[in-house]
Amino acid sequence: FDKIFWDPNPTLFAHVNASTSSRGELFLFWCFTKLPVLIVLIAGETANIVEYATDDVIIDRTLIVLRNIFGSVTV
Repeated sequence: FDKIFWDPNPTLFAHVNASTSSRGELFLFWCFTKLPVLIVLIAGETANIVEYATDDVIIDRTLIVLRNIFGSVTV
């Protein structure tokens, strides 16, 4: 990202998906440096699906989740 738009303290934040079928999709975000970089965790069946997705699809889905958390103005 161009800048940090999340609260850097704490270094972890979570997202609870609306449906249980997408429970493992983009559920935990981690910032372990002072740089504007996030690591996102994906688990379960979603992880198997993401293996075959393009980078653009993964980035787009991640941005949707982050905009739902922080609002589209900041992301």
